[in-house]
Amino acid sequence: MPYLIAIICILSFFSSSFFPSKSEKFLTAKKTHIQAKAKRTIALENVKKIAIGTKEYELYLKEKLAADLAWEELNRIAEEDKVFNFTSIHQFFYSFGWAFGVFLYAIFNLFRVYTSNPNDIGYKVLHTTILSISIFYMCWIFQPLRDLSVVSYYFASAVTATLISYSVYLMSKYNFSDIGKLQLLLKDVFDFILFEVKEKELIKENKKEIFRKRSITLMKNALDNE
Repeated sequence: MPYLIAIICILSFFSSSFFPSKSEKFLTAKKTHIQAKAKRTIALENVKKIAIGTKEYELYLKEKLAADLAWEELNRIAEEDKVFNFTSIHQFFYSFGWAFGVFLYAIFNLFRVYTSNPNDIGYKVLHTTILSISIFYMCWIFQPLRDLSVVSYYFASAVTATLISYSVYLMSKYNFSDIGKLQLLLKDVFDFILFEVKEKELIKENKKEIFRKRSITLMKNALDNE
């Protein structure tokens, strides 16, 4: 189960690449609209030719000029609002925010594991993989690259899923090793209690048997639960 969850989580970063940006129905409808628009333009040009010299045509030219100027102003403001090729600062932070958050998360956890638990290789692999994904997306945000093929995304997903699964395996193995060490430590403690403590100096004579049975039970429960 942990491996499946890890694979699903990592594939979610690239999930959008597995689906077409537009459906076939949309592309067909768009093509139909373009064809209809072209026919409408031809018909409109014929109407303009007939209307030349009329008051209505002069009014049309006046309004067309105003509309063209408004369109130019709109495009100028739209260019001013762009942030790193995003249409607005809202769109920029919509894409940048989560990637930067994941980046900080990975950096923090790598720093923590290198300073407090450097032997946990699985944890390092996991967060190095997460860090690389966040860096990829931030590079795309600040310096848009030519989009990769679907095959490239499949390959990247396979590699990252393998790395994440391997890191989960290493972490499970490392934790199991820790549990084994804890079991040995508990055994040493109870060995000390059972065999090295001078009972006659610490325990009353009528309590020795109760102490011995209780110590054995505690040791068995501790080892079983760990």
